[in-house]
Amino acid sequence: MAVAAADHLFTGTLGSNWRLADAALTDDETDERLAQLRLNDSGLTARTLVGPWEAALRR
Repeated sequence: MAVAAADHLFTGTLGSNWRLADAALTDDETDERLAQLRLNDSGLTARTLVGPWEAALRR
């Protein structure tokens, strides 16, 4: 399967996307996992929007 670079497979928030794999995951637990991956300093949180509108918000 090929996906164009501008396409988005998931929309919503990082937290809602991670809950696809673990429905019991809370936003706080998502933030803890982001910290474990050393992504918390990048500004990413469980409430970070992902999807086509997210790119528009950064412009």
